[in-house]
Amino acid sequence: MARNRVVPPHDPRGLYALTAAVAMLLGPAGGWLVLFGPSVPYVPEWVPEIATIFGAPLVFILGFACRCQRLRPVVLTAGLFGFTYWLSFIITQDLVQRTSAGAQMLSGAWVGFLFAASILAVLAGLFAVLARWLARFLLIIYIEQTGRLCPRCAYTIDPGIQAVCPECGAAAVPDPGPRRPLARARTAIRRFAHATLLIILLVYLAAMVTIIARRGYPIYRFQSSLTNDATARPGGFIAGVKPGGAAIETWAPGVWIPFPGSPSRGVIAAYIPDDRPGLPAMQLRMANRLGPNSFAEATPLVRSSLTRAQAELVIRDGVPASLLQSIEAASGGPPDALPISPGTAIDIDPAPHLTR
Repeated sequence: MARNRVVPPHDPRGLYALTAAVAMLLGPAGGWLVLFGPSVPYVPEWVPEIATIFGAPLVFILGFACRCQRLRPVVLTAGLFGFTYWLSFIITQDLVQRTSAGAQMLSGAWVGFLFAASILAVLAGLFAVLARWLARFLLIIYIEQTGRLCPRCAYTIDPGIQAVCPECGAAAVPDPGPRRPLARARTAIRRFAHATLLIILLVYLAAMVTIIARRGYPIYRFQSSLTNDATARPGGFIAGVKPGGAAIETWAPGVWIPFPGSPSRGVIAAYIPDDRPGLPAMQLRMANRLGPNSFAEATPLVRSSLTRAQAELVIRDGVPASLLQSIEAASGGPPDALPISPGTAIDIDPAPHLTR
């Protein structure tokens, strides 16, 4: 069973600011690990992902619930940590993934981010209540010193009259001794908690603005200018050749553009907002639409690679009908026609179809 222990009164100074600061540091780290962390041999891929997503909040909540045990601070701190951690985790993934790069937030996905983080914050608060109850039932019950409690057994005494506790014989006012370095460090950390949180927020905001301005907004502009259908925005591959001659291929945000009069046949226009050696700014690949959110590249592979200037023309004016017709004609005609050169890529020059 749990035993009692007298502790100094709860000090709320800087608690919530420090909680948010720690969560904002751990959230991006967790998001980065899920995206780029090493795989563990013989362990399913989802296991380390779940451990990364929920590990830090659970450890923080368990530790704080065992140390504080005041119900309101425990619940508020757990909820704040859960909300801030998961929100920064999700935003980090959206910002660093090259397939989205903040474009989702410009499309209104931040509302979903806030809702998901709020739900997880509620779950964190409920878990904190359970953790607090288990800590008090199984481990230890912290009783905050009121000035009239025995520092050893929590028996009520009057230190002004009684020099020792009549229950256990401990000194009513124990010698505090020299202040430990850990206590001094904890006081200093709490004193500068608000300033630390402000610095982290400014750095985080600067990083978000920079990434969204350089990659998120161009992707949002590209997708919104070519289609208003949210289900017609699949990702697509862009292929190229490195300066050394080696082939290179990457995944990029895309838009589905059907051929005139053929809603199930068209091209996926994939776009890279920043310049990368060996890769075109945009590439159109012929594809078939199998369902609302299902697409497959056609056989043979027919593609058209666009330079940065040509991509800007497409974003401004749309894909020229003549270019779409050339891609469709190169594929072999209607769906019942025999495919030509299966597995071979056919490149269409976009220059004759694009004029300023």
